[in-house]
Amino acid sequence: MGEAFLVLDEANGCITMLEPTEYASFMHQAIDLHNQGKYDEAADMWRNVLRYNANCEAAYIGIGRSLMRQGLYSEAMDNFKLGNSREGYSKAFKLHKKEVANRTFGYVMTAVVVVILALAVLRKVRLFSRSASDGDASELEPMTKYHARMIYRAEEGGLSQENGYGIR
Repeated sequence: MGEAFLVLDEANGCITMLEPTEYASFMHQAIDLHNQGKYDEAADMWRNVLRYNANCEAAYIGIGRSLMRQGLYSEAMDNFKLGNSREGYSKAFKLHKKEVANRTFGYVMTAVVVVILALAVLRKVRLFSRSASDGDASELEPMTKYHARMIYRAEEGGLSQENGYGIR
């Protein structure tokens, strides 16, 4: 008799033998494969179930679980949403968010460091250009503006810093 089962009908006085449909067989196989830990094969069976009933929430949830085990969190979220599984969707979303953060962290930190360095260089350039344009460095032609701005000379007991015009 296999998967067939008998239904006793007392009112009509008869026994009816029912065999599962292909739809029911796919559902049983999907559940059995899932319980055996064969999630990819179970997902294939769940897809067969969806060919018969596109509204089968259990099928979407089963496919979502399989996709999560494969690391396809975004696709799993879509299936959990179709299966109305808030718990599954939340788990997939959490893992998806973690994956995106791990994947983009290096780029974000690189961008932050580049921006900080660019701002530091820009600040130095502005300070340099302001101090260089404060006086007339034309009499110091061979020297660069930087050297005109800062000349170190030996004094009693150490070095002192002064601008190119002898003013401290």
